[in-house]
Amino acid sequence: MKSIEKSWISNKLSISEQLLNFENLHCTPLGKVTKVLAQEQTLYFKTDELIGSEVIKTEHIAHRLGADTISIAGSSIDRNWLLTHSAGIEVFNSSNKKHWLKAMTLMAQLHQLKLDEIDMENLSVNNFKAHEFGDFVSSQTFMDYWDISTIEKKSLKEVSNYINQLPNISVLETSKPSICHGDSHARNVLVDNDHEVRWFDWKEAHVGNPLCDLGFFLWWLTPDRKQLGIQIDVTNDFIEKLSLTYQLKMYGELKFKSIKDLMIIGLAHRAMLYHGTYFNLLESKPFYVTYALRQLVKIHATAI
Repeated sequence: MKSIEKSWISNKLSISEQLLNFENLHCTPLGKVTKVLAQEQTLYFKTDELIGSEVIKTEHIAHRLGADTISIAGSSIDRNWLLTHSAGIEVFNSSNKKHWLKAMTLMAQLHQLKLDEIDMENLSVNNFKAHEFGDFVSSQTFMDYWDISTIEKKSLKEVSNYINQLPNISVLETSKPSICHGDSHARNVLVDNDHEVRWFDWKEAHVGNPLCDLGFFLWWLTPDRKQLGIQIDVTNDFIEKLSLTYQLKMYGELKFKSIKDLMIIGLAHRAMLYHGTYFNLLESKPFYVTYALRQLVKIHATAI
């Protein structure tokens, strides 16, 4: 870490720099995540040159959710620096299914927040539209950029046609907009020593379709889950239970029975979010979009 960053963290925590330990977790030319061990505390220092609005979004969400999200130890909007308290282990590493179900309840609580003018000032609007996804996967320029093969292009058009023919697509597209997490997977949920569950990492937060958050979370539990090392037994029955927990909290009933359809919508939306972030970015081609599109083809061909 740079000395100016260490000094800033030391001042924010009112702890001598000599008593701090730093462990780089992720570092690219566009940003980094550093674990900070400060006596009895574990914190994370983040800086992101790409998502310059992360600090603003995180402060906004912290204000809206209060104790239901990770707390901020320090921030600098000008520098895009963020120092947050760790809430403990990732729910990904928790074998307690109650933690996972609580994560779904908290997601629904986020989506139920009534939008106000401040939300619209701090968060971009990014709704899922089936025709926009169709245009996206039909674009020769986009698909060539992401190195999608001819066979994969054909499969993605089939996925687009499938989405357009979903019996509830009109309901999905006209769902009341909500504050959405935008990167809703199990590594972005923490559980503290008191078993409190909190969502964090709000750099992709936006106003959009809440079911895209749900679908992406459910999908994330399916691909190569044995390799992921998730501590719970992730069966289709449990994934359906997570979906039911969310929908009962959100709607009071089960409105969308097909978890596969939800996964497809969530993953398609996520691919477009990645694309909007990384297309033509400093001649850099992160694998996220290509991976998401290929997983979309895979999940469409899978019986769930």
